[in-house]
Order: sequence, then structure tokens, then C-alpha cells
Amino acid sequence: MSQHPVSVSLGNFSLDVSGVAGLFGGDEAVQAIKTIHLYKARRWSGWYNAPGSFAVAKCLGPIANSRFWNALFPGPNEEPEKVFGLDNQSGPKYIASQSGTVIEKTTHVAYLVTQTSKEVLPLIRVKGRKTKPMTLTVVKVTDQQSDTRAPDSVRAESKENPTTIVNVLNHKKWLAGIPISASLTACALCAYNHDWYCFAMILLGIMSNGVTCLVVGSASVVLKGVKPATGAPCGDGMLVDDRSSHIVILKGAEKDVNGVTKGSFCLEYLPRVWMKKRSPNDTLGSCSSTGQLESMSTSSDPENASQKEGTKNDEGAPELKEYREIGLCGILLGMQSLLQLLLIPQGTLFGQMMFLSSFIISWVYNLYLSSLDKEKVQQRLLFETLQVGDHDMSRFELGTRTTTAVFATLLLRPSTRPGPASFDAVKLLKRFLPNETVVWNKWREHVGKHIETINWMDGQDVATEMESLNMR
Repeated sequence: MSQHPVSVSLGNFSLDVSGVAGLFGGDEAVQAIKTIHLYKARRWSGWYNAPGSFAVAKCLGPIANSRFWNALFPGPNEEPEKVFGLDNQSGPKYIASQSGTVIEKTTHVAYLVTQTSKEVLPLIRVKGRKTKPMTLTVVKVTDQQSDTRAPDSVRAESKENPTTIVNVLNHKKWLAGIPISASLTACALCAYNHDWYCFAMILLGIMSNGVTCLVVGSASVVLKGVKPATGAPCGDGMLVDDRSSHIVILKGAEKDVNGVTKGSFCLEYLPRVWMKKRSPNDTLGSCSSTGQLESMSTSSDPENASQKEGTKNDEGAPELKEYREIGLCGILLGMQSLLQLLLIPQGTLFGQMMFLSSFIISWVYNLYLSSLDKEKVQQRLLFETLQVGDHDMSRFELGTRTTTAVFATLLLRPSTRPGPASFDAVKLLKRFLPNETVVWNKWREHVGKHIETINWMDGQDVATEMESLNMR
């Protein structure tokens, strides 16, 4: 019987890390993998023996969508965007100043814009009476199709909705070398010590986590907008967050404002490689991916362009995104967790110590990744994609709701005189102050008339007009 080169003897003591293998570091591992789409090359830095594989499998399982995957991972199916936190918040109410559009609950993108606008500096305080102060931020949404976009960003225009591929942030990739080298070293030492159980389990952990990061992180983050109707008026409007007494005034064209109020982050996986799409009329599983991927495939095969166009126009049949490879990653992680529970206790004390050491170092790295503020990163990526900088935003503090109502209506008033018939100052004021009394009705009519008819920026006596509005 061969002797182990490295012998650790503590009498009858046996280190059983099976419980650690199954339960240790699950929350941190889930939060860490949710950052995989926000940084460049994060998908290539997962080759280490990470803890929490069972928790990650439960997190990824609902993405796989078919009867087989639903049996393995019971519960409702979820889109990747919701699982990875790219579309899990509802934005505040949106009110358009000219089109009359009212959206009670906007998208995750509008939520990010609202949260960012609350932190714009400097804060300009408007003098006057104070009862319940409110803050108001003006955001100028620029034309996303201009030539001043970031050099690395790629834009693809579909016939339906505009699509922009988000240029994600750089990441300190060298930090991933610490858990990777620790796991490989522990694996090599177990092999040198002839502890093949711990060697195999560490190697399995490295491979399963690396393959999962490679597959899951293969998607591009895409910002999808909504194409406006032909002849739509200006897209100026406001996001009203009554819970925090904050208002965001959006200024820009309808197609650009739609990117905030109706846009959404999406994860675009490569067709035929990372997911398989099926529809009742498509038994071969051919893909008609949106945005960038569809444009590339169409341009590379002009002979089949007409055929693909016909498939694209056939939107009546529902399409199933199976995400088969993500489901396979969930099975791999689940098997890893089970095998580690069974086989790690069969290893030597030295091998178990090596396994536990690689787990702890990997857990510290996952702890670092989970500590990153994903919402702040999303806000930064969004504003870089929308090409909105600090010079495009101004934040004000007003003392009363009445002052805020007048100020917001003035900001939303069309710049051309006379303004379009679709702008109704009285109606906007009523959104803020809905009181149905004789006094308030007369006040709204009086103030609304002054806002619509007077040119406040062209030689008018503003002080006299403010006195007529009782705003001094």
C-alpha cells in the first residue's frame, strides 16, 4: 500500500467539510454571478472552485424553459433579465406634456434615471416659501443616433424598435487570478498527495464554475427602445415619484424619451450556440434574433434575406426560448454539489484542508464581487449609452408643491410661440394639484393662461408676471 507524500495526522480527528461544500457561500455566489454581464471579460474569469454551487443552480434553473427543465427546476419561468437584476424594478409614473401619454408604471430604465437624478450636483435652491420641499431634475435626452457616440459602442437599427448594444465597464481581471491560482495549486497538491477524491472534486468545481460563467456570460447587454408613431409630437414629459417628492423632467425627441420611459435592458445570446428557439411553424429551430445579431446574419446571407424577412414578419406564432445550455449548467452545478457532499469525506485530511482552503479564497473573491453596487453600475452604463452627461442635467429644490407645479409646467412649455395645441398648461397643473374647488379651478385657469401666452424669455417684465401669478 503506497504512502501519501504529505501526511497530516491528528489521531482520530477527521475534517468533514461536506456541510461546507453544500451550504457555504451560496448568497455571495449568486450575487457574484449577477455581475457577470456588467464587466468586460468577466465570463472568462470563473475558473476557480467556487462555493455555493447549489444556490447558483437554483438561481439559473428558472431560466431554462421547457417541460423537461420545468420538471427539474419547479416554479415559474423567468427571463434572464429579471434573474440577473436588469429588469426587476418598476419606474415612477410618466406624464407626457404634449402627446397626453400617461404611463402608471414605467420600466427599469426609468427607475435608474430617477434614482440617478436624485444625486445630481449642484443642487439649486429656489428662494421662496417652504412647506414641503420637492426636488426637480431636468434631464436632456440627446439623439442616440448622432455621430458623437462612444467609439466602441455598436448600434443596430431594426425596422421595429431601435437597439443599442451597451459598452460595459472594464474589470480588474487580475483579481480573479488569486482564486484561480489557489484552486489550481490546491488541485495539484492533492494530485501530488495521491488524494484523488479531493483532486477530482476541486477539478470538478473549477470546470463547472468556469463553464457556467462562460455560457451565462456570453450574452451582450442591449438597450431596446420603442419606435414612435409617425408624426408624434415632442417627447417632453415628467416622471413623478411621489414617494420621495421628486420629479424628473425629460426633454428630447419622442424616440429618445421612449428609450427611458418604455426602453428596457435585454440579454442577447448568440443564436444556435447558447440557446435554441422554437415555434410551432419552425420545427428546425431556426433563429430570427433581434437587433445586432439579426442584422449581421441578414447581411452575411443576402440570398436568404427575403426568406428571413418573411419569417420575421410572422409574429403571430409564439416563440419559445429554451435556454438549454443554461439548464445544463444548472444540472452540472447541482451534480457538483451532490458529489462533493458524498466524496469529499472520503479524502485525506490534507486533501480536505486543500479543498477548504480553495473554497475560502474563492468565497472571499465572490464576496468582493457581491459587494459591487450593481444598481450604480447599471446607472453608469445607462447614462453612457444614452449619452447624457452632467452638463445635461440640473437639479432644483422648491419649497412648495404649488411652486413645483408652476416651475415644471414652465419647463415643459414648448419653446416655440405660439405652442402646439396639444400643450395644455391647465391640465398639467391639475396633475399636481387635483383639487376640484372654485378657488383652485380659477387659479389653474389664471396661471395656465399666463404660462401659455407670455414669452418669459423675450423682454418680458418677469417680476410683474410673477406677482400676477402670486408666486413672489
